[in-house]
Amino acid sequence: YDDFKAWADKCDENKLEINIAFNLAQKKPDAVASAALVGRGNAITRGTKVGAVFDAPAEMGQIFTMGNIKAGSFKQKFLSLTDRANVIELSYYDKERNYQSETVRSYSRGWEKIKGINNPTQIRYEGITSREQACREAAYQGRKNKYEICIINFDVLYEAISCQVGDVVGVQHELPDIGTGGRIVSATETTVTLDNKVFLEPGKEYGILIRLIDDTVISRDVVTDIEIETDVLTVSEPFDVPPNQFDVWAFGIKNKAVRPF
Repeated sequence: YDDFKAWADKCDENKLEINIAFNLAQKKPDAVASAALVGRGNAITRGTKVGAVFDAPAEMGQIFTMGNIKAGSFKQKFLSLTDRANVIELSYYDKERNYQSETVRSYSRGWEKIKGINNPTQIRYEGITSREQACREAAYQGRKNKYEICIINFDVLYEAISCQVGDVVGVQHELPDIGTGGRIVSATETTVTLDNKVFLEPGKEYGILIRLIDDTVISRDVVTDIEIETDVLTVSEPFDVPPNQFDVWAFGIKNKAVRPF
């Protein structure tokens, strides 16, 4: 219930309304997906229950680093800019025109510098019936097309079980040169011993993220006033409970130890 209540509140906030009648035989998941598309989300199965995921800001709930990503499994792919649509053509049924099919267009920034519309893409929404909402949705899809440019894949073991569709995760890996990571050797209230050394320079602000045994992710600033390569870090604020051995960590410039995905 909480999932769907939060989703409904987000739809109200974004003025997302659906007006739809199902008059064709189709499978239940397909019908749900076509309706959920209007709300920028979907229904998902969680064990024996049904929950919801939707597009909204979220806190990072898990981190994956060189300490728990399977060696050799990390892959990163950047989507081609040349193949991207420079106009979104969204079709809907306009209630002001007796529900006849209409199309609105959203153009990408700089499209006029290209000689013509060279790569349009078409989307049909069954549940949108107002031109104003159709225009907003076309602009939203255009922004997704512009900013969703990187896909990563990697393998982990049991630690992936706590992640669900729609979660925001932090990723550290050496291939895209994002921070340094591993597993904790030991810790006290104010120090952390790492399983490999890291390099610190004076005048720079550093931070460490740690995923605890209960999947809580905590962050601390790291104290340094000298240039040093070390595997023992001192944090600026004591831990409420010292991290355990084998907890996953990511270290780097403050707020850049991991990249959110």
